[in-house]
Amino acid sequence: MPGLSRLASACRAAVPLVAAGLAGALLWTAPLAAQTSAAGRAPYPARPVTLIVPLPAGGVSQRLADILAPALAQTLGVPVESKNMPGENGALGARYVAGAAPDGYTLLVAPSTLLLLDSNILPSVGFSPQKDLDPLVMAVRSPTVLAIHHSVPATSVAEFVAYLKQHPEVAFGASGRGSINDLIAGEFFRQTGTRGHMAYFEGGGAVMPALVSGKIQASFQDGALVVNAASTGAVRTLALTGTVSSPLLPNVPTFTALGIPQMDAYTWQAIAAPAGLPANVRHVLENALRAALLNPVATTQLQANGWEVVAASSRQLQRVIADERRRWRDLMQADGHADQIR
Repeated sequence: MPGLSRLASACRAAVPLVAAGLAGALLWTAPLAAQTSAAGRAPYPARPVTLIVPLPAGGVSQRLADILAPALAQTLGVPVESKNMPGENGALGARYVAGAAPDGYTLLVAPSTLLLLDSNILPSVGFSPQKDLDPLVMAVRSPTVLAIHHSVPATSVAEFVAYLKQHPEVAFGASGRGSINDLIAGEFFRQTGTRGHMAYFEGGGAVMPALVSGKIQASFQDGALVVNAASTGAVRTLALTGTVSSPLLPNVPTFTALGIPQMDAYTWQAIAAPAGLPANVRHVLENALRAALLNPVATTQLQANGWEVVAASSRQLQRVIADERRRWRDLMQADGHADQIR
């Protein structure tokens, strides 16, 4: 994906800016706070910061928030707490953040879907990602893995495609209509000439129990959510999206290696704020978030979940959002659902 290639290059160039980790972040934030105070405005930060997790506990967004919160608190010098606010496939929490004061004290842990899709994706979603949210950093990204229930008689992508062509009733689980794993499933159907039945859940944490129990038979999920079920034999992992193997699932091939290079998408998580942040607050937050992500303790924990720590700037993130919005719009147009992504 062109946007992701540019992102990787940009992130490598940006790492020296935050490689000093927490010490550097404290050097950045303290002078900014002093400057805003001297200018007659309240210093930032002056009170606790809240990370809103818009999906149920147990999913990727919650895991990211749990790791990021203590590192960000150390960087900013104020408490940082995470608060679950699930509902409407993430829209409830996103709407809450979009309506909050743009003062830097309420942030959204945003799965890629919430920043890519237009409000038409859900009825009465009540906010526009493009207008009402201010993306600050891309935190992490990871490939998704095609996982199938152990009862499906397939041990490879080729065998699964052949089975799916004979059994289009196979149920694919996704974290809501228009979620990234829903879109990746659509890409899979298009590239393999197959079709399945989509079953929608509230977050990846709800999809996996359904897959393990056999209520659904397949899903594209983050490797961190799949690895335990795969180790017990409850599910089989057939292939990874993205372009490189996953340290969590080192023996699982990529779709690219299997001759389906179009299946190169990643799922990612970003941190966003209500639109309209003051420039000084935005500067402190963006630098602090990137430094917190590159804190050695946080980085180790994030990588243990199979995530690539990106810590990309808002400018880099905006380019990825624009590129991926075009990509998924093209898919929706091909499927007759162009109104879902604008």
